[in-house]
Amino acid sequence: MNKINAIAESFYNEYDFFKEKRITQRRFKHSDMCKILSKFRANKKFKFKKVGKSAQGREIELVTLGTGKTKVFLWSQMHGNESTATMALFDIFNFFEDSNTQKDIKEFLLKNLKLFFIPMVNPDGTELFQRENIYNIDINRDAVALQTPEGKILMDTFKKIKPTFSFNLHDQGIWYSAGYTKNPATISFLAPAFNEEKSLNTVRKNSMKIIVAMYKVLSKYIPNCVARYSDEFEPRAYGDMFQSLGSSTILIESGGRKDDVEKQYIRKMNYISILSGLYLIADKSFREVDLRLYDEIPFNQERLYDIILRNLKFNAKGKSFIGDIGIKIEENNTDKEKNFYFKSEIVGIGDLSTFYGYSEMDLKGFEIFPGKTYKKVFNKVGDINKSDIDKLISKGYTNIIAKDTDKKDFVNFPLNVFSIRNKNKVNNIKINNPADFVIRKKDKIYFVVINGFVIDLKNRNYKNINGVVFH
Repeated sequence: MNKINAIAESFYNEYDFFKEKRITQRRFKHSDMCKILSKFRANKKFKFKKVGKSAQGREIELVTLGTGKTKVFLWSQMHGNESTATMALFDIFNFFEDSNTQKDIKEFLLKNLKLFFIPMVNPDGTELFQRENIYNIDINRDAVALQTPEGKILMDTFKKIKPTFSFNLHDQGIWYSAGYTKNPATISFLAPAFNEEKSLNTVRKNSMKIIVAMYKVLSKYIPNCVARYSDEFEPRAYGDMFQSLGSSTILIESGGRKDDVEKQYIRKMNYISILSGLYLIADKSFREVDLRLYDEIPFNQERLYDIILRNLKFNAKGKSFIGDIGIKIEENNTDKEKNFYFKSEIVGIGDLSTFYGYSEMDLKGFEIFPGKTYKKVFNKVGDINKSDIDKLISKGYTNIIAKDTDKKDFVNFPLNVFSIRNKNKVNNIKINNPADFVIRKKDKIYFVVINGFVIDLKNRNYKNINGVVFH
C-alpha cells in the first residue's frame, strides 16, 4: 500500500494542472462534451469510434487509450443527472494527453493497459439533466430487456471489448452517510453481486481487492467519508450483469460533501480513485490486498438531512412537546436544465437522534410557529424591494401574495409567492410540507425559516436563498 499511497499523493498534488477548466458545474450538455473531446482528436494516443446514437440521434463515442494486454472498460453518465465522474474523465484525458508531468506513471499505465471509455452513455437524459433516457426508462435497469438504444450500445460495446475489469461510474443522493455516522458518504464503492446468493468467485474477489486499496487511498483525503453501496443483487443492472459475464466490476458512487454543491472536490476524489485503481490493475498489486478488509468498509445509510433543528418546542392541537425537525432541500431544474433552484420539504419531526444534518442547531428553549402570509396583494413579483423583504421577515412573514406571478417557479429573494388562488394557503408544520416557519423565544422572533433556509435575524444573509412560487 505504501507505493500506491505515494502515487495517489502525486495524483492529488498535480490535479489542478490537469483539471478541465471549461467545466466547473454538473449541468453541461452533450455538445459541451463534444467540444472538450475535440482537442484530443489530433493526439495519436487517443482513438475515437462512434459506437451508436441515442434515441434522439446524439452520437455515443468510445475513446480508447493504451496498448496493453489488460482491457479496462469505464463508462459514465448512464444516468443523465449523474455527471461527477464524467467531469473526472475529462481530467483523466488531460492527464494522459500531457507528455511531461508524471511521465513514468502514464507510460506504465498505457503500456500495461488498454483503456476504453464511454464518457456519456445517456446524452438525451443529460440534455434534460434527468436520470432516465428520453423514453423515461432507467438504462441501468435495461441490461436484460435491452429496450433502449443506449443500453444496447453499452452491452454491444462490452461484448466486443471483453474487458477484464470494468468501472461503473455513478452519483448517489447527498443524504447517505458512511455507516451510522454524521459523516456523508462522499464516495461509495461496490463489487456488485453476480447472483442472489452474493457468492464470491475470483472475478468478484478481484473487484473487492481493488476497492479495498482505493478505500485506503481515499481515506487519507476524505477520512470516515468512504462507504460501501448496497450489494443487493439486481439482475437488470449492468454492473451485476458484467460481473456475471466475467469482468471484475467496480462501482463508484459520488455522494455528498458539505459546501460542495457542484461536487468539484468529489470530482477530484473520482480522479484519484480511478487512476489509483488503474495503477493497481496495471502493476497487479491488488492481488496482495487482504480481501477480509472489504467487510470493514461501512455500508452507506440514508441518515442525513440538509438541516436538523433540535430540541424545539412544538405546539400541536392544544398540546406541546419537545422535538427535532429535519429538512431536505431538493434541486429543481430550470433555464433549460442548465441551472436549478431549491425547494424544501419537512422530512422528519420528533426524535431524530439517529439522523444527522449537514447543518444542525440546538434550539432548546425556542418555540416553532407557522410562518405568516402578508395580506397586502402586490401587483407583480417585481414590486417588492429589499426593505420590504427585511421588514416582512422581521415580523415573521414567510409568504407574499402577487396578482401576476409571471409564470415563474421561484424567485431570487427569501420569500415565497402565492398567487391569488392560493392566498388562503396555510403553512402547516407537518411531514412532506415545505419548511416555512418562525422560531421564537418569549414572543421574540430570532430565526425565520423560508424554503428550508434558516435566516438569523441578528446576522442576515440572503445569499443563494430562493423562494418558491405557488401558482
